[in-house]
Amino acid sequence: TSPKITAKNEDPSMVVAQAYDTNGHLLQEYRLKGHNMYFYTGEIMAWIATKIKAGEIKEYGVVGTVRAFGIDALEKAHEEIGFRIEK
Repeated sequence: TSPKITAKNEDPSMVVAQAYDTNGHLLQEYRLKGHNMYFYTGEIMAWIATKIKAGEIKEYGVVGTVRAFGIDALEKAHEEIGFRIEK
């Protein structure tokens, strides 16, 4: 069953991304913190759709969001929807 979703800020989320070198040493860590992840999914997908419709894509095809929109635009989008990125 799906969890009950009643309020955007009821269940805050944190996502951790870590990059390691070939020897297993941590190179960088980022934390994405904000509101309920279910709301996040809808909001970031809406942002992506808006950018696609406006033709604001840097690269087409099978690429990730960083290559398609650029890291600066993604960071700004996350701030706009209520998430913060910590390095």
